[in-house]
Amino acid sequence: ALADTTTTSVVVGGSSNGGGGGSIRHGVFIGLSEILRSAGRVYIDVYADAMIPLVRRGLCDDDVMVREAAATAFNSLQQTVGPRVIDLVVPPLLSALTTTTDGSSSGLDGINAENALEALRELMAVRANVVFPVLIPTLTKVPVTAFNARALASLIQVSVGNNTLSKRLPQILLSLFDSMPVHHAAGDSGAEAALRETVRVIVASASQDEDTLEALMMQFRESVKYGENVDLAASPKVASRVAEACLAFEAMCLAFGPNSAARGRSVLGSHVTDWLRILIELMAVVDCEVVVQASWSALDALCKTVPKEDFDGYVGPVSRIVQSVTDALPAGVRTLPGFNLAKGVGPLLPIYSQGLLAGSADTKERAVRGMARLVRFTDPAALRPFATAITGPLIRIVGDRHPANVKAAILSTLGLLLTQISALMRPFLPQLQRTFVRGLTEADDIVRQRAAAALAALIPLQPRLDPLVAELTTGLRQASDVGMKIAMMRAVLAVIRAPNAAGSLSPASMQAIELVVVGNADGVETSACAADPRWRSLRSSVFGALCGVIPEEAAATRLVLQNAVVEEGDEALVQAAKLSYLAAVLAEAPQLVNASGADLREKIAASVAIALTPSGDIHQAQAMLQAVL
Repeated sequence: ALADTTTTSVVVGGSSNGGGGGSIRHGVFIGLSEILRSAGRVYIDVYADAMIPLVRRGLCDDDVMVREAAATAFNSLQQTVGPRVIDLVVPPLLSALTTTTDGSSSGLDGINAENALEALRELMAVRANVVFPVLIPTLTKVPVTAFNARALASLIQVSVGNNTLSKRLPQILLSLFDSMPVHHAAGDSGAEAALRETVRVIVASASQDEDTLEALMMQFRESVKYGENVDLAASPKVASRVAEACLAFEAMCLAFGPNSAARGRSVLGSHVTDWLRILIELMAVVDCEVVVQASWSALDALCKTVPKEDFDGYVGPVSRIVQSVTDALPAGVRTLPGFNLAKGVGPLLPIYSQGLLAGSADTKERAVRGMARLVRFTDPAALRPFATAITGPLIRIVGDRHPANVKAAILSTLGLLLTQISALMRPFLPQLQRTFVRGLTEADDIVRQRAAAALAALIPLQPRLDPLVAELTTGLRQASDVGMKIAMMRAVLAVIRAPNAAGSLSPASMQAIELVVVGNADGVETSACAADPRWRSLRSSVFGALCGVIPEEAAATRLVLQNAVVEEGDEALVQAAKLSYLAAVLAEAPQLVNASGADLREKIAASVAIALTPSGDIHQAQAMLQAVL
C-alpha cells in the first residue's frame, strides 16, 4: 500500500510540465528512477501506462535537469517494459519534430519541435542503440528538410562513438547527397547550407573513429563514381552527388586538420594517393563547373593534411596521375579545367617544389617535368599568380650540381614558361639569360641543346640583343669544344631569326656575327668544327639569316656576292661552302634575291651551272643539291 501511494504521488507530482517548479519536477523524475530500479517488473507493468506519458512530458521539459532525469527514467523503464516504451515515446516526439518546424505546439502534451528535438537528444545520450534506428527512416526521407538536417546534426553530436550510429552514417550521407539537387532546383540555399553543415558534423564525428572513417571513405568513393557514358554536364543530379561527395571529403580533411595525413603514421595517410587520383581526374571534367570546383576544393584540403616533409614521396604518384589525366583530355581541350580556376595549380605546386628542392635526383627530374606539365595544361591567365613560385626554385637550383637529365628538364621547363607566360617572365630575363648562356658551355650535349632552345624562347622578349651577341661571339672564339661551339652558333641563329632582330641588332653586332661566320675570326672554326656537318649547316644558316636582317640591301647583296657565288677555278671544298651559303640565303632570305637586280640572279644561276660540273668531292655534291633543290 505504501509503494502504491508513493508511486501515485510521484506520477501525480510530475503530471504537469509547469507544476511546482523545475526543482520539484526534477525531484519527481529522480524519485521515479529510484522506483523503477527497485520495483519488480509486475509492479511496474501496473503503472507503465501512467509512467510513459509522464516520462515523455519530462523529456520535453524546458528545464535541462528535468530532461536529463527523465531520460534516466526512460532508460530504466525501457529496460523493464521493453519496446513498448519506444513505441509510445519516440513516434509522438518524431511527429512533433516533423510537423511543427515553426515552433508552434503540436497538440501532443504541448510539445513543439524544439522541445521534441531536445527530448530526442536526451534519449540518444542514454539509449542511442534503440532510439536511432527508429529515427533514421523519418529524418532521412528524401528530400531531407533543413529542419530534419539540423535535427540529425544535433542527434549525431550527442551520440559520437556509438556503434549503431556509425553503421548508419553512410546511409544518412547518401540521403543528404540525394536531397541536394531538390533544394538547389528550388533555389533554397538555406536548406543546402543546413544539409552541408550536417555533413560536416557527420565527418567530424567519423574522424574520431577508425571504423566509421573507413565506412565513410567507401561511401565517398561510391558517390564520386559515375558511368563511362554519363555526361556530368547533362546529368545535374549525378553531378550534384559527385560534387557533394567531394565537399564531404573536404570537410573530413578539414576535421583532421593540417599535417594530419603523415605517411604510414595516420589513418588518413593511407588514403591520400587514392584520393589524389580521384580528385585530379574529376578536375578534368569538361563543362561541369560544380564538379570541377568541388574536386579542387577537396584537393586543396587534402594536400594541406600532408606534412611538408612527406611531399617528395608524392611527386611520382602526382606526376603519373596528371600525365594520365591530361593525356586523356578530349580532342580540342588544351587545358585541364581544374587548373584554370583562380588558384588552380596551387594545391599541387608545393609538392613539386619540395621534391625539386629536397628530393633525390630522380624525384627532382619528376618534379621539374611535373611542373612543365602543369604549365603546359594551364591557361596562361591562371598561371599569373604562380609565375614566381614556379620560376624561382628552378632558377635557384639550375646552377647546382645535378645530373644532366635534371638540368635539361629545368632548362626545358624555363623555356616553356617563356613561351606560355612570356609577359610574366620579363622580370626574370636577366637571370634567365645568364643561366641559358652558361648552359651552352655545359659538358653534356642534351643540356646544351635545351639551353639553346630556351635561349631561343627568351630572345624575342629581350629588348636589347647586342650584349647577348657580344657574349656569344666572344664565347665562339674562346670555346675549344666543338659541342659548345655548335650550341653557341645555334644560339646566334636564334638571335638572327628573332622577330625583333632587324630592329634590335646594331651594325656592330651584325659585323661581329659576320666575322664569326665568314671572316675566319681567330679561334672560331677549328679543324674539328670544319669536319662536323652540324657546324657547317649551322654556319650556313646563320649566314643566310644574317643576309635577311641586314637593313641595307646593297650591303646584303655584297655579302652574298663575296661569299656565296661560285667562281670558275674554285676548289671543290670552297664550292661546297659557297653553295651551302647560297642554299641558306635562298631559304632564309628569299626576299633579298627577289628584290635584287638581275646581276645577282645571273651570278646565282652561273654558280649552280658551275656546281653541276661533275666533281669527286661528296661535300660539293651535297651542297650543290641543297642549292638546286
